[in-house]
Amino acid sequence: MVNPEVNLLSKSLHKSLSVITSLLPKSIDVTMAKIVFFHNAKFFVIDNEPAKQYRFNLAEETIKEDINKKEVVTSEKFPSTEFNEEINCYASIPLINTTGNCLGSLIVFDTKTYSFSDQDIVLLKDFAQIIANTIEKHLENEKTQQVLIDFLHKTIHDLKNPLTSISLTSELLKRKADDPKTVASFSERLEKASQKLFTNLENLKSAYPVENSGFKLNMAEVNMNDFLVDIQKSISTADIKIENTLTTHIYAEHNRLKEAIIQLITHILLNNPTSHVTIKSYKKNEEAVIEIICGQTDNSNSSSALTIAKTLIGMHKGTLTITPDSYLASLPLTVL
Repeated sequence: MVNPEVNLLSKSLHKSLSVITSLLPKSIDVTMAKIVFFHNAKFFVIDNEPAKQYRFNLAEETIKEDINKKEVVTSEKFPSTEFNEEINCYASIPLINTTGNCLGSLIVFDTKTYSFSDQDIVLLKDFAQIIANTIEKHLENEKTQQVLIDFLHKTIHDLKNPLTSISLTSELLKRKADDPKTVASFSERLEKASQKLFTNLENLKSAYPVENSGFKLNMAEVNMNDFLVDIQKSISTADIKIENTLTTHIYAEHNRLKEAIIQLITHILLNNPTSHVTIKSYKKNEEAVIEIICGQTDNSNSSSALTIAKTLIGMHKGTLTITPDSYLASLPLTVL
């Protein structure tokens, strides 16, 4: 059963949704409202003050059935036997996100008899869309923040090695100042450690810019063939072959998506002795797929480059899939 007393939402999301439920009675002649949504195998319930007196004892199966229907449901009774006699009007409106998935339902009900007009349903659908957008945006921000936290922890770990190397090498240089060969060898170590340090910092800057735009992307049409040629020209350390069968444009921020693919190739070159890479692009299941074939992948070995690539692809509403011999970045063909 769904337990309305258990609330694991963040304070900001709970406050935003509570404001929406409190506004509903001012817009429609029904006094009670509940928002029910499903996330990470848990149900969450937010209700306005008048609705709190009614325990929400709907079975999870009942809510899942409503969610799967993706339809507006109206009734003269509440679908719960515990207080069925008290409720004389009920409506459930699905919460549909931008990708067409149903997150849950907006439920309104009252003890008085009331028939929902077409205008009421249109208004409730508008409220449901606002709720769905609010939840979706919150979940996206939550995911991005977690990726950022994970990435920062990994970056800090990666920075420790060159910093330690610089410190130890500097100390050894002091002791071997009279040995030119040793000094030359240690100087080379310092240079490599410094380069790695600056590379990590530049990677961090590329993935998480500090401008006011934050994580906001400047989406525009991108020609896939021109995009792949640009990547091919930008990487001199690999032999890159491109094969493009995608004739339509994609919507992306050219530079950040380019950085994502470059970081994937960087990850490949760090973990694979081959310098030959094939990049294919094609359409599959209404998505644009950029497949980087390298012969062998290592799913167990994460790197800051791979983390950056995942983050930037995720910012484009895309997904990264790793197969035994390739990395597949799948991106929506339409603007979301």
